[in-house]
Amino acid sequence: MWVNERLSFSPLLYRMLTKPEFFIPLTWHFHVFEKKSDNEYIVFLYPYETTENVKVGEQLQKYILTISSSSEGLKYIVEEQKGKVRYNFIISAISTGRNLNIMVGVEKKGIFSSVPVEPKHILEHISNNLKYLKVD
Repeated sequence: MWVNERLSFSPLLYRMLTKPEFFIPLTWHFHVFEKKSDNEYIVFLYPYETTENVKVGEQLQKYILTISSSSEGLKYIVEEQKGKVRYNFIISAISTGRNLNIMVGVEKKGIFSSVPVEPKHILEHISNNLKYLKVD
């Protein structure tokens, strides 16, 4: 399942989104933990909206973040360590240069795999955070 949002293009905004340290926290649920290489990070997923009931030592879901560039745009691929759930984020500047397109998709492998957070919900967080920043 894929969802997307089109925003007004801003060079500063686009540069910011190319840095995983800035982009990943915009999702609200993923958090960068460690940089393994230039294009690979370890991130954790916290599936809840608030940290109200967080317990010390609570096991967070570990994911591997891989960054690549393609004809579609900049790709952030966040895959669960066991390979059952994979989130895809694609950030692209539309050819006119006036719009920025952000796409979020998720793939799950196996019948019993569930998606911890729906792509539409993550995209809402990204969009709301970017609108709050109002980078022009």
